[in-house]
Amino acid sequence: MIKEKNKVARPILTSEEKELIENMLLCSLLSEEEILITYYEDGYLLTNYMTVIDINPLHSSIICTDAFYNKMTIQFPNIIDVK
Repeated sequence: MIKEKNKVARPILTSEEKELIENMLLCSLLSEEEILITYYEDGYLLTNYMTVIDINPLHSSIICTDAFYNKMTIQFPNIIDVK
């Protein structure tokens, strides 16, 4: 019950914010540099340092690895911020 109170609504991004996020993801893919990704999952905003290893435009998703080389797939609409 306490967990339900901590949930947040998915933030709505402008087209400019989405474009900036796409550019940062592409830069991470090409340079193989780690970036800080904030994404929405099950009502929570989660943040992790990750490196983009693939971008799948057909499924609107990215595949990335964390510092321990664990692979993770994140849908574009769930990505809220990139630094």
